Amino acid sequence: MAEVNQSFEAAMRRGRELGAAGNWSKALTEYIRAAQLIPTDISARYGLAMALFKIGQLDQAQQQFQGIVRIQPQNADAWRGLAELYSQAGNTSRAVQTYEQLKDLYQRTNRNREVGEVLQQIIKIDPGNAPAYRELMDRAKARGDRKTAASLILTLGRHYQSVGELDNALSSANEALFLIPDLPEAKSFKEELTRPAADNFSANGSEPGEVDPRDFTTSEMREATIQGLIASAEESLNRGDTGPALRNYELAVEAGSTRSDVFYSIGKLYADQGQTDRAVEYLRKATGDSDYAVSAYYSIGQAYAAEERFPEAEGGYWDAINHIDLQTISRDDIDDLIDMYDELGDVLLRQGKDKEASDLYNRLVNFINSRQFRTDKTAVTIIKARELNDKLQPPTTQMVPSEADGSMTSSIRFGNEVAEAATEEGGQPVTDGLSSTNLPPVGTFANPDAPVRAPVVVQAIPSAFPYRLIEMDPLPAARPYLRAAEEFMKQRKFNAAVDASQELIRYFPYYLPAQAILAEIMVALDRVEQARTKYQFVVDVYQLRQDTPRSLEVYKRLGTLSADNIALRTKLANLLIQNNQQDAAADVLLATINSYVNNGQLERALEECRRLRQMAPASVPVRLQFAELLTQLERYAEAMPELRQVLEHEPGNIRALALLNINGFLANQAEIRWASLQTMVERARQKAEDLKTLQDYYQRSALFYGQPAIYYALGCLYLEGKQMPQAERAFEQGLEELERGPKPGQNIYGPLLHWELGRLTAESQPNTALNHLEIAATQAEQVDPAQYAANSMVYGKLPGKLDMKRQLAQGYRQQGQTDKAIGAYRQLKKLVPFDRQVHTELADLYFNQGHLNDALGELAELVSHFEETGQTDSSIEVLREMVGLAPSNIMVRDKLSQVYHRRGMIDEGLKELDELAELQRKNGRLKDAVRTLQRAAEVYWMLGKQEPAYELYDRIVRISPGDVEARQQLVNRNLMAGRVKEAVEEQRMIAQICLQSDNTQEAIAALHQVIGLAPEDTRAYFQLASVLSSINEYGQAYRLYQRILRLEPDNQKARSLLEQAQKKAVETGQVKAERT
Repeated sequence: MAEVNQSFEAAMRRGRELGAAGNWSKALTEYIRAAQLIPTDISARYGLAMALFKIGQLDQAQQQFQGIVRIQPQNADAWRGLAELYSQAGNTSRAVQTYEQLKDLYQRTNRNREVGEVLQQIIKIDPGNAPAYRELMDRAKARGDRKTAASLILTLGRHYQSVGELDNALSSANEALFLIPDLPEAKSFKEELTRPAADNFSANGSEPGEVDPRDFTTSEMREATIQGLIASAEESLNRGDTGPALRNYELAVEAGSTRSDVFYSIGKLYADQGQTDRAVEYLRKATGDSDYAVSAYYSIGQAYAAEERFPEAEGGYWDAINHIDLQTISRDDIDDLIDMYDELGDVLLRQGKDKEASDLYNRLVNFINSRQFRTDKTAVTIIKARELNDKLQPPTTQMVPSEADGSMTSSIRFGNEVAEAATEEGGQPVTDGLSSTNLPPVGTFANPDAPVRAPVVVQAIPSAFPYRLIEMDPLPAARPYLRAAEEFMKQRKFNAAVDASQELIRYFPYYLPAQAILAEIMVALDRVEQARTKYQFVVDVYQLRQDTPRSLEVYKRLGTLSADNIALRTKLANLLIQNNQQDAAADVLLATINSYVNNGQLERALEECRRLRQMAPASVPVRLQFAELLTQLERYAEAMPELRQVLEHEPGNIRALALLNINGFLANQAEIRWASLQTMVERARQKAEDLKTLQDYYQRSALFYGQPAIYYALGCLYLEGKQMPQAERAFEQGLEELERGPKPGQNIYGPLLHWELGRLTAESQPNTALNHLEIAATQAEQVDPAQYAANSMVYGKLPGKLDMKRQLAQGYRQQGQTDKAIGAYRQLKKLVPFDRQVHTELADLYFNQGHLNDALGELAELVSHFEETGQTDSSIEVLREMVGLAPSNIMVRDKLSQVYHRRGMIDEGLKELDELAELQRKNGRLKDAVRTLQRAAEVYWMLGKQEPAYELYDRIVRISPGDVEARQQLVNRNLMAGRVKEAVEEQRMIAQICLQSDNTQEAIAALHQVIGLAPEDTRAYFQLASVLSSINEYGQAYRLYQRILRLEPDNQKARSLLEQAQKKAVETGQVKAERT
């Protein structure tokens, strides 16, 4: 071990010395040696990374730096090296993000000087990075160095001017003047920005009616600066950019502004950020103005209530209410007043101050009744007051309201207004539900000049019949009305549904699911605001009843209808947490995360999501959102474990699978990217809607990340959907991204993109297709095959050289360039001898040219090769192709039948023998046809199938009736089968054939065999005796006739022939004459 350490130290020392001398190539060798000796040593890996970086091997250097920071997240040198690498590679955004991480690291360790250096580096590579300027400026101000701060903000202003952002440039000039009012550079810069460009200016350079900056006194200049800052803040607010708005408002205050609207705006902005104490500080300043007192106090109460600081919230709400002049309240203001009382009432109830809450609502109800105000909210308020009073009464004195109770039914049955307001629009029944008006924000009725926010356009939300609430709040007697309302809603007969709900309310005034049904009718009519109000009423009543489960159920639906209402969703989340429903709470708060994402605050969104993840570790939506944020921040190594956790809980989560695949692509992890892409393709093949979901998701991701890999995956998904034009466009966009500049790890997609485009455009644009294929072939030789998918996968496979050449050959063939195609295939034969596809396609080309022999020759080469190598199945397949090309070729058919039988494919072999025999017969090759059929018959005999064998012999006889050899085989088969009679007849036929051909000896032998088989067959004796007589063998004939007479003594014909044969035999001396 000591020896290893010495060698390691020596290699490290030489590496440092060579690096200091600028000889990084040799330094790299030493650092590699050191890393091999002790692979876990971080210093060696850092030296290796720096050497790679210095010699321009950026991809490998990046991998080393990233490996270091994964192992040691506190390694500032590695973070700096990674940031410099990104900067040199031209990836400014990644460089800035990495410098930001390095800055955070320095800040945590209080290394202030290094923090400043990092900020300066960020500005150097990203001159328009306002947050970096701002942070440097704040640090300078904290040191009391206002001059440096002003210089920095002027530098930023100059940048804004160079890119045409003149409003921001002017804001920077004003800010510099605020820091140092007499700063010459700031004055001249502002004059430059405000100097008119037209030629018809007045003599002093200003247009008529304008004020020349040179005419300002110092106080006037300060006031102008304040006004400019406030105007800039309001413009930022209008754009939804709250950060610059708050900064400009604060600068205006620092410049001396005492305007209440500025204090109020600052307070509200701090409250929105959750900085309650800072918010209250400014809001209290606004309370000195009577126009803002109510709104400011009310906002104070809201800010404290959001942090559950209920005593302080109570004080703020009481102050707001006590500053309201009730005599000025009109019907248009009553709903806002009720909202304010509700906020205070909620705070009192949450502190257990039921009596105070009851008194508060009674006071409000008395005011409502005195002014005879009637709105939906007044009805809810009356109910709240009544239920609170009932709750405070002793049990013996509580009364259950009935329909006869006018005060209760008049307030409960406010839903009847829905039916009364129902009208017909375009032939469809429409119901207005709870009446509502577009009101300014709460409390602004005390300040008629206060700005009113534009109403939010709400996208239509599908209605959902409240089955779960009805199940939680069962009322058997209400079932007929519930079923009627449900059916009417399904049929979109909303007037009828309202009527059913009203009847339900009339008979059961306390049954809140009826109110929920009315709310869903409003949702169905796209009157979401009225539905929210209705659901809020239901929530409030359930809460008054302390019915938390039902309240939460309704609150969840209210949250769904109020996706943009962060305060409401936060309150709902708090309630869920209080009831141990952390996962549900986390899901609700995800909307807050989305708002940060929409505003571009990804780091803030990530931190909030991390908090939700800790609160609800099993929540799939939270983990998925967390992983998506990590991906957007290019923290792929952290995102992938989160996604694996999601997929463990929900293997079918298509979004998680897609995001894992995207991370695999962006992180250049070959195994993950191709395996997950394969899984996605398989999932999409099983479920068509998943394919559409994936296509939409990848389309958005491709636009967001702008990476060739994502476009390649998108194109593959389009291929799965048979959407060829879209696939072609996706692959083209991937190439466009590659052509825009170097992308680390993305060049491997060049061959894949060109290859797919070559295949897609082969028919429509053959010339373009060939160009793509040629490029793909060239690039494929320059990449690492290990970066691509396995051959078993559908996509991501690196096209092989053979595939490339073959595709080129096919391209030539499609263009009619047959000679070039044949030449290409011949080259392929040299590259891959005996490749079946090459031989087959080459044979097709020959065949199409009319060169049948050449085509068969190509395939015959394959057959010979396959037989030599024992690839019988392949031989059969090729022979079948040959039969397809030349179905009448006897040689091919014969070969195929032989191979079939060797392979044990008996049925196929017999069928092929049958075809072969027929071909031979038609070509006049009868002996060959007979031999072929005999071979087939022999196979049937071996299989024990005698009948087919006999049928074949029948065919043989019909084909060649005089074939004695074939008939003799049939005799033998008959004898083996015990069919003696058939054997005798066949043997007799052989004899007949022999006689017809004058082959007497063979005929005699055949007849002897017949007699041998059938000794009592007198017919054979007659035939044989006749044949023997014809050749003067009278003695033998005589003896045969004797045998006949022994068998048939009364046979006169035999007796007559016997006498004749005897006479001849005696005459010829073959038989001795009988003595008389």
